[in-house]
Amino acid sequence: MSTEAVAAFADGELSDSAAHRARAHIVVCDECWREVNIQRAAAERLRQGSQGDSVRAPESLLQRLNEVAAQAQCAADVRRRSNWRRG
Repeated sequence: MSTEAVAAFADGELSDSAAHRARAHIVVCDECWREVNIQRAAAERLRQGSQGDSVRAPESLLQRLNEVAAQAQCAADVRRRSNWRRG
């Protein structure tokens, strides 16, 4: 199975027929069975981590994201004013 199919199966995002085919394949393919279990475990760790404050973005990243958002807002304001003067 492709990486995308493994992730979709582990996350329950496949259609019923595709999920049935994936289950049939996983029964006979140890590699895909392991990959599905790895994907499920990773998803569970992410869910658990998002429930507390144990995972936080570095302050420098948060600051840079705020700067990018401010720059985008400034550019939008300039475009809006420019369009207002033309119209």
